[in-house]
Amino acid sequence: MNQTGSELTVRQHHRFPCSVDTQLGVAPASADRVKLSRAALGGASGIATTLRDISTVGAGIASKVYFPVGCKLTMNIAAPDRPPVMLVGSVIRVIMIDRAPTYLIGTVFDGADETTVKQLISAVSPVPMSPPPPAAGTTPKSGGTDARS
Repeated sequence: MNQTGSELTVRQHHRFPCSVDTQLGVAPASADRVKLSRAALGGASGIATTLRDISTVGAGIASKVYFPVGCKLTMNIAAPDRPPVMLVGSVIRVIMIDRAPTYLIGTVFDGADETTVKQLISAVSPVPMSPPPPAAGTTPKSGGTDARS
């Protein structure tokens, strides 16, 4: 069997799990392409969704409403014990995860401030942020002395 390509996706950024209420809306850049129905909005200013995971560059959001790849979204994330954070992102993947239907919307942030995103991750994820593990083939640096000397 000859394979010319691979469907294996390796993530470049650690994702932090969470479950946070988030309001999604269509950003002005996509407003001419994507129109939300009144039924989808339910009388609210955005679509009620759940932030499922977040990284320093993007987020995974569970939504009952389908958003196409390439759509620009506004994300109003209600972090506990702090004011909501508004971010803009682009949809890069959509996967149906339930027949209800529910979609997992993969987004990448557009121009988000890294400090704000890191503070948001700390506020919404039960998993603490820590430095990434050393790259393969490297040895972590230690503050101790070498036992061989």
